[in-house]
Amino acid sequence: MRLGIVMALEAEALALGARRPRGGHVQPFGRNHLLAVSGMGPNNAEQAGMALVEQGAEALLSIGTAGALDPRLLPGTLCLPGVVLWQGQRYSCDENLWQGGLLAAATPVSEDPLLSVATPCASSTEKRRAFTQWGAAAVDMESGTLAALAERCSCPFGVSRVIVDGACRSLPPAVLKGVDPYGRVRPVPFLWQLLRGPAQIADLWGLRREMAAASRTLAVVGSFLAEGPCG
Repeated sequence: MRLGIVMALEAEALALGARRPRGGHVQPFGRNHLLAVSGMGPNNAEQAGMALVEQGAEALLSIGTAGALDPRLLPGTLCLPGVVLWQGQRYSCDENLWQGGLLAAATPVSEDPLLSVATPCASSTEKRRAFTQWGAAAVDMESGTLAALAERCSCPFGVSRVIVDGACRSLPPAVLKGVDPYGRVRPVPFLWQLLRGPAQIADLWGLRREMAAASRTLAVVGSFLAEGPCG
């Protein structure tokens, strides 16, 4: 089966093992799969998913990073949810698509629901509120709209998300306002945010360590996919 992989950030695609990923483009991945770096957010993810289906993808995978809502989940934890919550709907993931092998290949793993949102759930307060309301383990911005697209296209859908920021971590303004949709630093806004709040530097170093942990898990996912487990 030819998989269509959607990832929001170029850095995520690099960690997965993609060669020279470019935002807004579709490229081959592994033996027979396709990968698109969509940019952050549901609209970008939906456009990338549609492009993958048009180019021959037979199933859609949402792969990348996520924020923890469950305080027990640490950076680097692999999330293979059975359900994605999006706009009041519950979308089931196809657990037979590829997850079984990954459960054996990666640890630790969470199979609890994933919440997908249209705007960042960036502060520890927002995360705590979302965890109380929805009971989901983690949050992202792309999986929900891809799940809905897969349902419309009658194709299988799966999710593999890796925790970066823990439930107690608030993303610093330099990250929220100083990068473009593909995760690339915009120097002027980024530096301006640092000048306004130099205390963010410690948070940025912590986030860098957490991204390194997430990247190691994404590399495990990429190695598994590159071997062609789905065909």
